[in-house]
Amino acid sequence: MYRWSDRSGTSLVLAAGVLWGTVGPAQVLAAAPASPVALGGARILFGGAILAAVVLATGRGSFALGRDAWRPVLAAAAATGAFQALFFSAVDRTGAAVATAVVFGVVPVATGVCERVALGVRPGRAWWAGTVCAVAGARC
Repeated sequence: MYRWSDRSGTSLVLAAGVLWGTVGPAQVLAAAPASPVALGGARILFGGAILAAVVLATGRGSFALGRDAWRPVLAAAAATGAFQALFFSAVDRTGAAVATAVVFGVVPVATGVCERVALGVRPGRAWWAGTVCAVAGARC
């Protein structure tokens, strides 16, 4: 069974969630002339560059990928890029509140399905509880 054991990642995930939650309103309030897809692409480009700089500065990892790692990495990159384009397009068409509420309901379900398909891991009680809360919260 595949499980992360590093508990310090929780604070990093929470910080990422707070930062991510400001993106939709920032797009709406900035009224940027760029298209939603261009904004999503810029977000991925700058975010990836910052992450690469942190990894290189701290020496906590390597960019070397084994032969078996390329397929999941490319799948994750494609999914992340598609998410950015679709999310920013949704914010442009429906507003930040509606797009974000829909994402909060869909992402936990999609994550559990992807984990099951890609890793063969059955969703546990914590995933079910979190997903039910997320979907119920998105309905309100």
